[in-house]
Amino acid sequence: MSLSAFLYPILVTGAGIMAKTSATEFAKGAGKRAFEALMKRLKDDHGVASVALIDQAAEKEEYAAAIQADLDSPQISKDPEIKILADQLLAAIEAMPKEERQQFALDAEAIRAEGNQVFKDIEGVRAKEIVAGGDQTFEGISTKKD
Repeated sequence: MSLSAFLYPILVTGAGIMAKTSATEFAKGAGKRAFEALMKRLKDDHGVASVALIDQAAEKEEYAAAIQADLDSPQISKDPEIKILADQLLAAIEAMPKEERQQFALDAEAIRAEGNQVFKDIEGVRAKEIVAGGDQTFEGISTKKD
């Protein structure tokens, strides 16, 4: 899986959690620190100003495309600190209680990975295109009933 394909959904999820759960431990603790550290590294060290729009990417396809294109930078893929920060953010997301994590759906134009993909404990997956070079695993996917 390319680093940008790994980063984008984590950033979108982190932004969604930060926007919707300001009172939770995630937004007060390790999750907030991990999200802010990753965003700062991308903006300050790599000039990826488009990540400031990450919280709007789900609604505006042009923002999502711009962010993903910026994350594809070879400079970013060569920065080992980016992967460490992304792993810390992912760990903070995964440390949330399952019922809190499930409120966040994965909604993307396209999901592409060169290796396996795992979708776990989320409320639905929506994408026009999902492509994996290996197996796909869907666990704990729920649907919202209106």
